[in-house]
Amino acid sequence: MAEGEGLGDGKSGQVLARAIAFKKRVKAGETVIGAWMSITDPSVAEVFGRAGFDFLIIDMEHGGEFGDLHPLKLALIALNGSPTVPMVRVPWNDHVRIKQVLDLGVEGVMAPMVSTVEECQALVAACLYPPRGRRGSGPRRASNYYRDAAEYMALANDTIFIMPQVENIATIDVLDEFLAVPGIDAVAIGPNDMSGTANVFGDRRHPKITGAI
Repeated sequence: MAEGEGLGDGKSGQVLARAIAFKKRVKAGETVIGAWMSITDPSVAEVFGRAGFDFLIIDMEHGGEFGDLHPLKLALIALNGSPTVPMVRVPWNDHVRIKQVLDLGVEGVMAPMVSTVEECQALVAACLYPPRGRRGSGPRRASNYYRDAAEYMALANDTIFIMPQVENIATIDVLDEFLAVPGIDAVAIGPNDMSGTANVFGDRRHPKITGAI
């Protein structure tokens, strides 16, 4: 049998429900409050979820604690039953890693060092299924182990939260075009690395950086 064939009737009504509600709130201009996590103990993720945060960003870029996918899966399991939307800062704007974290059930992707319009477009493409993107089909845990595969794949393109991180001073020159890329939901700012690209590394209060922000 082909992967996922015949599985999922698309009738559960629960797939991506918290992510759908979260995105509606953001689009309505509401304030959402999140937390940052770099500790692999799933109890920490559980505490964040029970504390009522709207979203949780799990950092896979720095530190190495989340260097592989297993501790990420445990953190996602710890958020089961919580309204807290799990997001991941992936190590790089790499479509392979993005596909893997999404298939595990991550509902938002933050990618570091997205500097150009083309890189922003590549991020969006990695997060979305065809014809809007190039994400491969295989949402095992994300689709309740294929029980809700049809529903998940029908909703994912409009539901996954996509957030490039601007960390290069040169992006400011193309910012309007960058922000106009279809599919992005928010933009994060990385002032430390931006200071490096502006030749004032470590000085986040330099006028070049405060002006860019």
